[in-house]
Amino acid sequence: MKFKISLAILAFHLILQHPIFGQSYLGINFGIVQSNLDISVNDFKEYSPKFKTGFCTSLSLRTYVTKRLSLEFDAQYAALGSNIQVGSRQQDILRLNFNYFSIPVSLYFDVFQQEKITLNLHSGIAPGLMVSGEIIDDADTEKLGPGEDIFSLDAFWQSGAGLQFMPSDKVALRADVNYVKGLLNVNLDEDSDNQELLIKNKALFFNLGVAVKL
Repeated sequence: MKFKISLAILAFHLILQHPIFGQSYLGINFGIVQSNLDISVNDFKEYSPKFKTGFCTSLSLRTYVTKRLSLEFDAQYAALGSNIQVGSRQQDILRLNFNYFSIPVSLYFDVFQQEKITLNLHSGIAPGLMVSGEIIDDADTEKLGPGEDIFSLDAFWQSGAGLQFMPSDKVALRADVNYVKGLLNVNLDEDSDNQELLIKNKALFFNLGVAVKL
């Protein structure tokens, strides 16, 4: 027992002595989003939702808890949604635009580390709030907001990979790609108990960012 305790103390001491332990980085990120929807609604069964291009931006705080593990907390805005062809004409497109504010919390694992370059895998969850939205067809635009049931919560699971390059000891340049999946149903109807209305978000995020060491 004493040997195990001594070994644990030694391991903890080595972690603390590692120069990366406890380092924190504050960053800003911008990116492109390719978003779509998983839809299971009677009215849309014969149509295939198409990806739409949006954007995202976020502030991030990443803190290393061991040599290779770090936690990142973000405040993120992202434009999601989908384009759905609902007729034979080119203009017969239903555009669903959903704008979310979310707070992703992710665990990062550095699979490759060198002096200036790091490759990581990461995964986490992000509670999100739809702050605005709209449904647009060729004849009308329906705004979505607090007055309708669309003003909804979602929880996103996200997973991806990233590259970090440090041109100096204080600055980190980052590139990430994430797959994001909505876990909750997006409510497009005042009847929130409608079991036929199953719409969930999904997206690919491509981010570039810069961070400074605190």
